[in-house]
Amino acid sequence: MKKKIPLTRNVISDERINKIRDAVRSLKDIAGFARQANTNDASKLTAFLKDPQISSPIYTLPEQINLSTVSDFINQHLQETKKGEGILMVSEDANSQINAYYDIQFWPQWAASELSGA
Repeated sequence: MKKKIPLTRNVISDERINKIRDAVRSLKDIAGFARQANTNDASKLTAFLKDPQISSPIYTLPEQINLSTVSDFINQHLQETKKGEGILMVSEDANSQINAYYDIQFWPQWAASELSGA
């Protein structure tokens, strides 16, 4: 019996896969809303995520929230962005403190994505 892919997945062309990857790689900010997180954001993002009411319900975050795990989390996403498979974005308030984050994972081969954040 021939295996079928799940209904939630789509077979797409290599051309479309590459367009998705290129779009993810080129995304750096959404003007006036969010920007890509970088290694300099580790301490501010750690401070934001330390509140268990923010971080506990979100399964994509590290189990332990500290400077080391959040730095690794950011670096992992920077690598994913280079591959066109994910991006971590943050928003800041008027005092330049992080007040939201957006973790977007992409599966270009399925033309699918997942968003988590707070």
